[in-house]
Amino acid sequence: YFWGASIEKGSFITSHIPTPANTSATREPDRARIVGKSFSDFFNTTEGTLVVQGRTAAGNSDQYTNQPIISINGGNNTNRIIMFDRDAGTLEWNVVDGSSANGSGVLLDNTTSYTGANDYIMCGTYKNGAPTRVVANGLGANGTIIESSGKNDTVNTFSQMDIGNELGTRECSSPIKQIRYYPLSLSDDQIKTLVK
Repeated sequence: YFWGASIEKGSFITSHIPTPANTSATREPDRARIVGKSFSDFFNTTEGTLVVQGRTAAGNSDQYTNQPIISINGGNNTNRIIMFDRDAGTLEWNVVDGSSANGSGVLLDNTTSYTGANDYIMCGTYKNGAPTRVVANGLGANGTIIESSGKNDTVNTFSQMDIGNELGTRECSSPIKQIRYYPLSLSDDQIKTLVK
């Protein structure tokens, strides 16, 4: 017997979409969101550390500017902590204080530019009254250089975490392998260890 074969056009396996015979269907984008009690039970509003492991979208035909890998926000894009996969696979970590919808309010740490569709692991911290710190490994970074904004964070009230998108729009076409969250702003030595 031969049953259930699937041919994939892309370079990775996707889940099955059941369709009636001789019809086709378009896969809906993944728009994961943690909200309500599920969010408030684990999220610390005054400090925390986020670790994201993935692969940049550079060279991906679906790539476009400012793909949100993860966004912690208050239901809008003016109060947020966000990690972007930018043009040509550049990673960016932002903490926005609510003074501007486009992130020009408090743009706290633009990481070094990384190019190419390659694996990375990035760790960013936030803490009210302290500068955000970011360290990365892969794509030219070695996990030993911590970048700091040099500005004190003002973390606003957040109500949700969007994974692979922001506010249900602008989906990320780069793969996300793992996300870890710690409800403390970890030390320099600790965040270096997390990206090894």
